[in-house]
Amino acid sequence: MLNQILSSELEGKGILGQPEIPGLTAAQMQEKMEELTRTVVIPAFNHLVDQQNKENDDRYTKLQTEQRLNQKVIDIGTGDMAKAIYDPRGCGADIFASIPGRNLLDNSDFAQPVNQRGKAAYTSAGYTIDRWAIAYNQLAVVPGGISVTHADNLTSHIYQLLPSNSTGKTMTFTVATADGTFSVTGTMGNAEITKDTPFGAIKFYLSNSCDAVLIDFSVKRSVLYWAKLEEGAVATPYVPKGYGVELAECLRYFYHGENKLQFGNTATAVCPGRDFPLPMRLDKPTVTIYGNGTAAGYVGAWGNATYATIAGIAVKSTGIAYVQANKNAAADGLWAYSFDASADL
Repeated sequence: MLNQILSSELEGKGILGQPEIPGLTAAQMQEKMEELTRTVVIPAFNHLVDQQNKENDDRYTKLQTEQRLNQKVIDIGTGDMAKAIYDPRGCGADIFASIPGRNLLDNSDFAQPVNQRGKAAYTSAGYTIDRWAIAYNQLAVVPGGISVTHADNLTSHIYQLLPSNSTGKTMTFTVATADGTFSVTGTMGNAEITKDTPFGAIKFYLSNSCDAVLIDFSVKRSVLYWAKLEEGAVATPYVPKGYGVELAECLRYFYHGENKLQFGNTATAVCPGRDFPLPMRLDKPTVTIYGNGTAAGYVGAWGNATYATIAGIAVKSTGIAYVQANKNAAADGLWAYSFDASADL
């Protein structure tokens, strides 16, 4: 910006207005003659030069101008491409808000649940479909989900325990049901984080230092479609993991091995072991042996009407090493047994 030299800046400077005989010494007269130039004109000129030099420094060279133009074209093109991909309708929505968070629950898709125990309905307290247990109510596998009942004057809920401990973390638990979809957010700890629902409530909390989720049916029965526990304060969309992934997760906690004919040792009554499909969560899961039928704790000699009781069993995370019976095998040495291996919480 150029500034004018104002008349006020000239007042009292130079020889204008001096008497014919100023009464100044020769040196003072010389200074008076130079005063306007040195104190007004030169400072104004130098200021103008400084401004011009600064403007010259700020200007782009030809190469810099071309580089800046090219970069601007790239920036605009990149922005247009991103908008065309992520926001083609110009909604201005946060695309990251719709990215699903990781579901920490196992067997979460009740439309096609992993159900290794094989029952269509469960009426006793304990585990039902894989990884989910009930109290004194009932659970039935129905088209599109699982139906969980309300039992008058009795604890009625379904729950899952996880081996993780998320103390102090913000978590969100979401459940989709025939009565609607419900979410609750809070800090994981010993205190229950609860949200009331038409059928009862949904909640999460720590149980014996393990993360736990619980769906309460203290009001009425309902049908569950899916459940999700995730980190963060936002309930993100539910995306099914797929049956194969859910099964692989469940096999770390429970595996049911069907009857299988094997040759045993007729001299020692040792029946061969069985491998698990995947290593289980514990080094030594709990194994229940069934004979050629459903009697727990027996190994059935094929073709023999009686069962041999178990004398010993060797188990590791990858399978059963062997089963030792209390009497010799049948003459043909064929044995059959089914089993349940559990590393559930």
